[in-house]
This record gives sequence, structure tokens and C-alpha cells, in this order.
Amino acid sequence: MGLFGAFSSKTKGSSTQDHIPFEEITQDVVLLKDGSVSLVLEVSAVNFQLLSEKEQEAKIKAFGDLLNSVSFPIQVVIHTEKKDVRKYITWLEAQLKNAINPALRTQITLYIEYISKLVKKFNVLQKTFYVVVPYISSIIKKESFSDKVKEAMGQKVNELGNTAQLIEHAKVKLGPRRDHIQKQLTRMGVVSRQLTTPELIALFHRIYNPTEYVPLSIKREIEEERTT
Repeated sequence: MGLFGAFSSKTKGSSTQDHIPFEEITQDVVLLKDGSVSLVLEVSAVNFQLLSEKEQEAKIKAFGDLLNSVSFPIQVVIHTEKKDVRKYITWLEAQLKNAINPALRTQITLYIEYISKLVKKFNVLQKTFYVVVPYISSIIKKESFSDKVKEAMGQKVNELGNTAQLIEHAKVKLGPRRDHIQKQLTRMGVVSRQLTTPELIALFHRIYNPTEYVPLSIKREIEEERTT
């Protein structure tokens, strides 16, 4: 089950919860209902069209080397969403208040008007790129979630204990995989970083609630996570 590719048509009698692929988001990883554990890397973009032919060939080769170097599945995701420019306009308005030069004030005012008209006429879209790195135990079978965890750990303890141990075991396996993928991405000239727990929560909140904005409490947690 892919982390971002688990959407399916609803059947009668099924709830929204049945179509959410993950069981828990904790410790900067996502525990899926099928018993697998995944981490998500956010990857910077490269304007391929602006590169020279030689640079393009180098990028393609580096990407081919990445694919040939992995012995585990990865998922490459391009997430597109409508960009919220309200914060940017608020920042411009603050700059307008602080501007002393009349010419600069005029330019900022015209620019604010231009941005405001642009977003009303067109949808300003933002693309974000992710690489999902999973860990799937070889002994996971088609059973209930709790049974999968118990079999994967080989212990008959309570479900919570099993879940915690499975995540710790998966993180040990995922660490080297993450480092390898990031090393290969660096060779391509792109920057990557692992999403934290609050960032993962905010990401999936946006995916499953595209018409809503991320709750301020989650945004605040993200900012606190980045500054610590």
C-alpha cells in the first residue's frame, strides 16, 4: 500500500477512516495499516528546462544511478495545491507602512494590486516534491493490524507495546536507507530533509482537507520544531 497512493473509491457502508492508509504518525515516521513504516523526505526542485544540455544529461544520469542503487521500493510524489498568498500580501503591506521613499511606496502599492488581481484571475499553484522511503517486514501477512505487528515482532504482548517496538525496529532499518537516498539526491544537486511529526500531520491534513488551511496549532508546532 503506497503512502500517497492508497486512495480508492468508497464502497457502501465504509467510513472515511477506512480510506485513510495510516494507523499512526509518530517519531517522524508513518505507521500504515498494513504494518509497514515509512518516512517522508521533502525534496527541493530544479528547473530542468533552464539547464544546459550537458547539465540535463548529468541530472538524468544521477537519477538513473539513484534508481539503480536502491534495493528497496521508494515512492516519488509531486503534490500540487493552491498557494495561499495572504501571508505574503500581509508582509508586503507591512513593508509599505515602513517605506519612507515615495517612489518605493508607489511600487509596493502597484505590486500588491498586481498580486491581488493575479490570484483572483488565476489559481496560483505550488508544487512540492517528496520521496517516501518505506520499511516492510518480510513476515507481514494479510491479517489484522494487531496480528501483523505481533508476528513482525515475534512477541505476544499488548498491541501498544508491539507498535512501539515495530516503529523502533523500522527506524533502525530506515536510517541507512534515508541517508543513502539523501546522498544520491545531493549528487543530483537537490536538497532533501526528513519531515517531522507535526509536518507530516500538517501535510496529510492538507491532502485530506484540500479546501481547509492547516490549523494554527499545527503550524505553531511546526515552527517550534524548526527553531529547536
